[in-house]
Amino acid sequence: MRAVWSHWTKPLKDHPGSTWISFRHYLLSFVLSFESARRYFSPTYLYTDKEGFQILVEAVGLPFDFVAIELDSLNDHCLYWWNMGKLYTYSQQTDPFIHLDNDVFIWESLPKRIMSAPLFAQNPEYFTNFSDYYLPVELENALASGWLPEEWLWGRNVFRNFQKAFNTGIYGGQRTDFVRYCAR
Repeated sequence: MRAVWSHWTKPLKDHPGSTWISFRHYLLSFVLSFESARRYFSPTYLYTDKEGFQILVEAVGLPFDFVAIELDSLNDHCLYWWNMGKLYTYSQQTDPFIHLDNDVFIWESLPKRIMSAPLFAQNPEYFTNFSDYYLPVELENALASGWLPEEWLWGRNVFRNFQKAFNTGIYGGQRTDFVRYCAR
């Protein structure tokens, strides 16, 4: 199964409230994520922008098998949507894959039941309309005159104030058609 990472430079550099102590710490984490995972996954893919290519491939020297320099096309999007690079990357996958955040370290091979699953994610996360991390009401207000997927409307109706999301630090699966649908 292919291992995929994404790196969109602009929100990392310009997003207020970044969780990294320094850019160096971010890079060290990326190196460890790549090196720990490539023992178990092949080929390795990186979706990034021009600056990310210069940093991760040319300067740091990470030997990805495939690099797509496509995320500069996102630079007009709101930086608070820092995960847009991940969503774009998911939307490009046509073969079974595992997407790893740069702070995910794979110390041993993952169980076959996970690797053969139609879809897998790191872990469930539960929240309410009043959480400070997931902000479904803000999204709905921003799109009040726009379109929301029927799955979103169904989930909000069924679960009401007690919602469930999935952390995508580790994300992927066999059903790339479904993954692409959700990402788009």
